[in-house]
Formats: sequence, C-alpha cells, structure tokens
Amino acid sequence: MAASQPSQMQGEQLPAVGLTRDEHLAALKSRMSNMQAEQEDLARQIAEVERPEVPVVSEAEAVAHAADERNRKRTANRQK
Repeated sequence: MAASQPSQMQGEQLPAVGLTRDEHLAALKSRMSNMQAEQEDLARQIAEVERPEVPVVSEAEAVAHAADERNRKRTANRQK
C-alpha cells in the first residue's frame, strides 16, 4: 500500500519554493479572488435554477388575458 498523503483542498496548492513571500502572497490572493468569482458565478446559476417559475406563468397569463380582451372587443364590434 502507498503511504497516505495529506489531504489537500480543492485545487492544487502551488509550492512556495523559489517565490518570495510577497510573490507567494500575491499568488494566494489571486487564487482566492478566482475562487470567489467562481463561487459568485455558481451562486448566480443556483439562484436561476431555483427561481420560481411564477413570473413566466404570470407573463403567459397576461398575454392570454390581453388576447381575450382583443377577442371580446372584436366580437362586440361585429355585433353592433
């Protein structure tokens, strides 16, 4: 059996070998910023999927209601 390796967070950790403290810090901040942007994008996608379909139904009902009104007016004009 292979020796167990320490668990890592999602994404590979960049080795700090050869980097100055400031370069390493900048790389970590950049990764964090990218992860935050991805998290926000995922949250938006989840919200879109979870959004109730009521507005779509309401819009369809409004269109149907307007069509009914037009038909009533046309029928009323024909009967005059």
